[in-house]
Amino acid sequence: MQLPDIVNFNAHPIDDYVFTEQCKQHLNDSGSLVLKNFLSTAAIQLIVDEALAEQHLAFYTNTQHNVYLKKSDPSYTDNHVRNRLITSSKGCITDDQIPKHSVLKQLYNSALELGWHFDESSFAITLLLQAPEAGGQFEYIEDMRDADAGDMNFSGVTKVLDGHVDIKTLSATAGTLTLFRGRNAMHRVTPVTGNTTRILAVLAYNSAANVALSEAARMTFYGRT
Repeated sequence: MQLPDIVNFNAHPIDDYVFTEQCKQHLNDSGSLVLKNFLSTAAIQLIVDEALAEQHLAFYTNTQHNVYLKKSDPSYTDNHVRNRLITSSKGCITDDQIPKHSVLKQLYNSALELGWHFDESSFAITLLLQAPEAGGQFEYIEDMRDADAGDMNFSGVTKVLDGHVDIKTLSATAGTLTLFRGRNAMHRVTPVTGNTTRILAVLAYNSAANVALSEAARMTFYGRT
């Protein structure tokens, strides 16, 4: 498939300067950008079929970690928010397990692509391919820390974990592309219910070269380094 067969250019002309500038402005203003019906129906089906075919390769985890996705810091107590544990449950397929000819890789490598944990990448693009019967809502609070300045905002994160902060929610259907500044925004996905698997592709980008997830994050979500 070619890019015009993958992306719904009628709704989202990502090759148009005015459109992309409007998207960047919205992302800067709100910290997130949701583009519904971004993919064609045919492209969604191809990627879902690939995901189901490779499902046996996924690393499934129901593990505990802190919101910073770092190893525990002994200079803080176990109850301190720096070391406080939450639970994540998911199955992940990594880039090297996705077929080289995949539509998903065509999209990720395209030169036209818009440029409760924190992300380690500068920003992330998520692509919902199959929605669950219920649950799976994306929740976030923007500007909860300043990672580049080393400000981890322990007091603010504690309020979030204790349920004392208003949370924003993004809803999506199959084919929705979401751009999100997850490095400084705390976020999570609510538990999924029902028999339909929630299938989501995460396209992570960094503004600098040769940036990788920390070893702790890779072990938490992929089970390998």
